[in-house]
Amino acid sequence: MKQCAIKIVSLIVSSAITAVLLYGQTYALDYYHISRPRLGFEVSYEFERDKRSGPFIERRNDTTTYSERLDIDTNGWFYHKALVEFDLTLSPEWEQITEESEDTDKEESRTFLQGYDAEFVFLQYKPYTLTLFGNKRLSTLNSNLAQKSKIEADTYGARLNLKYKVLPAILDYTHYDSKQSGFIDASTTKDEVRLNMRHDEHFGNTRLDMVYTDVVDSARLTELSLISKEVFLQNIYNFQGGTKASLTSSAGYRDRKSDTYLERGLSWYENLLLNHKRNLTTNYNLHYESYDLGDSKRREYQSLDFQLNHLLYENLTTSLRADTSKNHNDSGQDSSYRTGLEWGYFRKIPGGSINATMSHAYMIVDRQPNLSAIMTEVRDEVKLLSGNSMVFLGNRNVEKASIRVIEKKADGLRGQIYLENTDYEVAVIGDYTAISRKTGTTTIPDGAEVFIDYEYVSEPPFDYGVFDRSYGMTFNLWNSLKIHYRLIRSKQRFLRGAEPDTLRRYNNETIGLEYRWKWSTTAVEYSNISSTERPTEGWKATEVLVFRPTDRSYLNFSAAAGATRFKELGGADDSEKYQQYKANYQMMLSQRQRLSAENFLNRTSGVIHKTQDAGFSAAYEWSYNIYKGLIKYTVSNEKNMTSRENFINHLVMVTIKRELF
Repeated sequence: MKQCAIKIVSLIVSSAITAVLLYGQTYALDYYHISRPRLGFEVSYEFERDKRSGPFIERRNDTTTYSERLDIDTNGWFYHKALVEFDLTLSPEWEQITEESEDTDKEESRTFLQGYDAEFVFLQYKPYTLTLFGNKRLSTLNSNLAQKSKIEADTYGARLNLKYKVLPAILDYTHYDSKQSGFIDASTTKDEVRLNMRHDEHFGNTRLDMVYTDVVDSARLTELSLISKEVFLQNIYNFQGGTKASLTSSAGYRDRKSDTYLERGLSWYENLLLNHKRNLTTNYNLHYESYDLGDSKRREYQSLDFQLNHLLYENLTTSLRADTSKNHNDSGQDSSYRTGLEWGYFRKIPGGSINATMSHAYMIVDRQPNLSAIMTEVRDEVKLLSGNSMVFLGNRNVEKASIRVIEKKADGLRGQIYLENTDYEVAVIGDYTAISRKTGTTTIPDGAEVFIDYEYVSEPPFDYGVFDRSYGMTFNLWNSLKIHYRLIRSKQRFLRGAEPDTLRRYNNETIGLEYRWKWSTTAVEYSNISSTERPTEGWKATEVLVFRPTDRSYLNFSAAAGATRFKELGGADDSEKYQQYKANYQMMLSQRQRLSAENFLNRTSGVIHKTQDAGFSAAYEWSYNIYKGLIKYTVSNEKNMTSRENFINHLVMVTIKRELF
């Protein structure tokens, strides 16, 4: 079916192009109209040299890539404009790659992709509109630390739009196929059906969303399939009368099943907002969830909270809050009761303003765990991995062998499983465990969020109370000086059960200053954390200089330095220090030409890592009518003094593009 659709689209586009080339004009007959096609193209040259050296590796790779893409676009209608309109783009792509390394023979490859983008819209002026669409594209994932990967994606589907005033609805079906090759060989097949309905009234609206998803991911000899069914119903009602109020009610059903995962259950949510006066509001929330996790496991969550906000003389805001929640899962049941009071004060003074905050809160936690569950499983803990910085897991005493790092896809689903010591590293510091990207071989994109599954040994159960306090003060003076101070204190109190050896205590003092003057911004901050878990002391300073030598040029310098001392380690090697330097220059040579250059240097030294990253890039861009061009050169050098590994990358890129016209 898919191949047939592709052939039909190609035939229609080819026929339209042939007709226009023969007669050199737009066709507008009684039964169809085909616009004169627009032509665009893009050609590029890319040379990349990777050099890796270390105790166990010494390699150099040279890759030369030539790519060409032709875009031919046309649109029109058949029989009548109100019956069917279409927009077709044919995008054939060619690519020639030559790879050469010191220890292997020269390899050459040629690829061709018949890319396209098609859309047919039927009866767009009727109360019911049908849209058929499809596209095929090729994209490239570049990484300084790994071989580039190519993704060939094929998408097609249909969309039915029912435009009835009482109950408009959209029914959408999409099929998606992708194949990734290069450093990672992977594939994804996804079918998705969506139904969206909405009913609007004067006093509110009602919305219904239904989604069915069937996904199969394959990578590294593993295959993961997931079938998901979700239903979400929401109603918003606005009360009329002297007291303005709104009630938001929602209910949901979720059924997700994979080879290793099951979640099936219901959720319910109610929110009541009352505006008693211009300066007095109250808010009530009720939340309930119940899910079956398979193997006689369940997860149930209940919560109720109340919040009151009052504004006095437009300067003092008072917030009173009380909430309770109960969370039941395979590990046991936790119940919490919390109340708190917050004040916020704002006042303008000559030359600036003062902002002060204060909050007090007390919480009681009643724990009833399953004593047989010594190990606690954590699933889908989201962490952001950037550079090679360490990210600590949210729990202590983690079983290292149980750690799994999984790709978080753009749609929030789980993807491929990453490999330890290839994609990421695990470091154990006392009772804590940290994750970081593996320099040189990682396939985890820089700055990407990942899911982390693991197990940890939970502490002996006991009931406790927590008293939290915070105080803050900020001065804004003369539109240039900002001084802020904040104190946060938290203290755990034992109530009943097995009393632990140490109760949690947390104290954080932060003071900072920021000064802006003409073309410079200077900021310094000092923080001191006294804690029973991870006491630290740190400082950081930044300086940013921005110049505009001429109306057509821009110059930016920035520098940052800081250090974090881990108090529990002690000794001379108890700190993590960093330095960052960056310079950026941009200049408009003319209205159609731009020149830019950037240089950076980052250094990190401390308990775990000792690294240095340096790089330089320059780019020249130009445009003339419908033509654009780019010449770019990039060099980067990444050193890991701990593992004695060094990576150097050179990249030269030239691109010429013609916009559709």
